[in-house]
Amino acid sequence: MRTCFALLVGLCLLAPAQALPARQLPLHWVGSWAASQIVVGPDKGEPAVDFNDATLRQVVHLSLGGRVLRLRISNAFGTVPLHLTAVHIARPLPGTPGAIVAASDTPLTFSGRTDVTIPAGAEYVSDPVDFAVAPLSDLVVSMHFDNAPSPMTGHHGSRATSFFVQGDAVSQAELPAAVKLEHWYVITGVDVQGGPKDAAIVTFGDSITDGYESTPDMNNRWPDYLARRLQA
Repeated sequence: MRTCFALLVGLCLLAPAQALPARQLPLHWVGSWAASQIVVGPDKGEPAVDFNDATLRQVVHLSLGGRVLRLRISNAFGTVPLHLTAVHIARPLPGTPGAIVAASDTPLTFSGRTDVTIPAGAEYVSDPVDFAVAPLSDLVVSMHFDNAPSPMTGHHGSRATSFFVQGDAVSQAELPAAVKLEHWYVITGVDVQGGPKDAAIVTFGDSITDGYESTPDMNNRWPDYLARRLQA
């Protein structure tokens, strides 16, 4: 069976939102990053890790920038609820893989709560948060799992390193003892508030579109090059 993958790149068809008074811009949500979801786990070639009482830190490369964003989390293939006690976003600390700029650590909420329980088969969207991100920048997502569902929902060809430790370390600046994984788990998209003509392109294809044989953490999949050309 051939697996299909979808990655998302955004483009701005108007001057940046920051250049115009906010009251003149009818804002709407635009996807800045997204990845298609499948069943992931040891039976799919991923390493066996214990997500019970564990922190997972993941890095995504955005296309569009914005001043307000929200995160999508999926339990599409889980057969039991997914409970996350905390979900935070932050900026990466340059030169230190898996580390965040401590002052940028920001908790997300879901209907006003800092923890969230996502039913089996569902996808939830966080509350909007004021967190300015530049086009083509990285965003770090840290989450603490209480009891992980089985099977796990995710994207096994991330070509980006994720960091895994036991316990609650979502706000910890560095994770020196972390296990490294090249997979994304449960995060499915990042949306930003854009102007009326901001838009996104979904690239849909097989493993080449997914970045097969590209260099991990270098963002050199062909959709990444497309995103840079659109921003230029």
